[in-house]
Amino acid sequence: VSPVKIALLASTFLPRIGGAELAVHNLAMQFKKLGHEVTVVTWWGQGRAVRNQVSYPVRTMAPRSFTIGDKQRLGEGLPFYNKVAPQIAWLQQRHCFDVWNIQHTFPFGVLAGSRLRRLEVPFVATPQGDDVIYDPASHYDLMGIQPIRRRMAECLMAAQQVTSISQTVTQALVDLGVPIEQITDIPNGVLVDAFAGPVEPRETVLRRYDIPTDVPLLLSVGRNHPQKGYDLIPPTMERLCADGVPCTWAVVGTDTHHLVKNVDPKIAQHIRCIPAILSKEKGEALFNRLPSAGLVALYRASDIFVIPSRMEGCPLVGAEALAAGLPIVGTTGMGAPDMVVEGEGGFVVRKNDSAALAKRIEVLVSDRNLRERMGQFNHNRGRKRYDWEVVTRQYVACFEEAITAARGR
Repeated sequence: VSPVKIALLASTFLPRIGGAELAVHNLAMQFKKLGHEVTVVTWWGQGRAVRNQVSYPVRTMAPRSFTIGDKQRLGEGLPFYNKVAPQIAWLQQRHCFDVWNIQHTFPFGVLAGSRLRRLEVPFVATPQGDDVIYDPASHYDLMGIQPIRRRMAECLMAAQQVTSISQTVTQALVDLGVPIEQITDIPNGVLVDAFAGPVEPRETVLRRYDIPTDVPLLLSVGRNHPQKGYDLIPPTMERLCADGVPCTWAVVGTDTHHLVKNVDPKIAQHIRCIPAILSKEKGEALFNRLPSAGLVALYRASDIFVIPSRMEGCPLVGAEALAAGLPIVGTTGMGAPDMVVEGEGGFVVRKNDSAALAKRIEVLVSDRNLRERMGQFNHNRGRKRYDWEVVTRQYVACFEEAITAARGR
């Protein structure tokens, strides 16, 4: 495969740690590993914060290239000066990228798509879910703003290819009018090999977080946000306790300590709220080792992974659970229910249903052989479908199609 010169246009980026940010970072790392030339283009503050901490070039927009006032005028359908478009044109003229990949349709897709189209530069749009899915209860509400919805549809139609990270995103794209033949299914990935290697003793890992070692451990990972459905954890644990199911539930992420406020102490004692586990090393290693070794150790010390989400595009933590070889109990709100093969790698229940969650968790807690069988199935599936090298090669093929389509236009 000939080297491709790629610009990754990131609407959100490191040092923020989340699924979308890690997707951009890992794509850049893998493109470079495969011999392609990649540059991340992002906002001033984010790019400046990590420019010397990653192993690929990072270019930034000028400060205040897109303000809250700009977003408000855009949402009201009023004229505003698009300060991003001329910068995109300048970067393209200076660096001569073969293809742009716009991660998140808003705001960069809206601000850059039409200019790239006018310049006849091929680009691939990659929505991450919260931009194209409409679910106000989960704060996915951009699609309810008609001028923004219209402009995002225009951007997606202008792209040579649109990638979709899950079934839910694909349906949202079709609802926006994107032809199904223009959509390529490519999930977010995981560094499967990061979960291999020597295993720290389970007891050592669990004692670090004051977690009992004599009962199965449930694990959920991610910031505490309405879309994550973490408020279902206490009532689910209450049902498990009432049924005499022995287990502890660890929840790792920002603001998770709020989960046990005003919860019966008898229930709260079975829930461990742990802040985000990041690498303690500084510099390049901080971002080139994600998930951190500490979080990987906790994944591997756990027995069951639970995703109680109300709405997601494609939960990166689900791919991490596959790589860790954990059975998964997920919901129909996780965006990619196909991530869990029902009965083979875990179970999928209705979202907002703590009773159904508890029932399926109980099945796995009571059957160690089933947990191990499902975990091995998931690890194998994670390597075949979700490993970043597999995912990145799919992106490269998509880019080459986009380049070919642009030349034949």
